[in-house]
Amino acid sequence: FIHIGNRLRHRALLLFLTDLAEPWLAEQFVDGVSFIARKHVVLTHMIGQPEVSPLFGKEPPPADDDALYGRLAGQMLWNDLQETMRVLKQRGVHLTSSTRENLVADVVNEYLRVKKRQLL
Repeated sequence: FIHIGNRLRHRALLLFLTDLAEPWLAEQFVDGVSFIARKHVVLTHMIGQPEVSPLFGKEPPPADDDALYGRLAGQMLWNDLQETMRVLKQRGVHLTSSTRENLVADVVNEYLRVKKRQLL
């Protein structure tokens, strides 16, 4: 991030395709991206993982203890991801998520929103 911040002199749109489901990785990303988000427009996009979801979502109740523990772990990761999204939003970084099938369309739509809002 320091290299990007030092090399890009003019305001630019930066797109990061990453996975922020791991809390320690998300923390490092937030610290680094904050350095460049002051000057540049930063979009972050990740492929959603079905196991990272709220416990009381659209899925049917867990069938056994193993499924319940898996869903609890997914809830904990989902909570961490929501906190990461909140912190990134405060720092001017937009984080979105989509399925593998919709990745290209969603990234293009985010680009079009940036153009429409004339952020560059």
